[in-house]
Amino acid sequence: MALPMEVHSLMRHVSESAAGAAMPPKLEAHSQLGAQFENLMNRSSAPPKVASDEGSETVSKLVLDQQSQIDSTLNDVDKVMHDMPNMGVNELTSSVIRVSAEFVSMHVNITTKMAVVNSSKSAFETLMKQG
Repeated sequence: MALPMEVHSLMRHVSESAAGAAMPPKLEAHSQLGAQFENLMNRSSAPPKVASDEGSETVSKLVLDQQSQIDSTLNDVDKVMHDMPNMGVNELTSSVIRVSAEFVSMHVNITTKMAVVNSSKSAFETLMKQG
């Protein structure tokens, strides 16, 4: 198997460099970049500060809002269950309808958020497959 001429040329330059000959310009530039990178890595500096992590901030807000809605709905159910013996038929019916509507709203809210998360995940996976 014959090696391309560029590989032979590179191998010759490397062996000449090892023998004390001057490096070709491309290798010398790479060597300088390597030295600069090593200097940067050896510096003791603090990691860059991020102004705010908007992604996790948004997720935290969504989770807190969802938890607040769940807590509110469960409190309303407890209140209806507690007040049930003292309610008339019409009042009980309206309370049950209101709590049912809260549950439906909560379910739609959770389902919508999960659909957005899943579609974002699918889009990211598609991008990673193409890359």
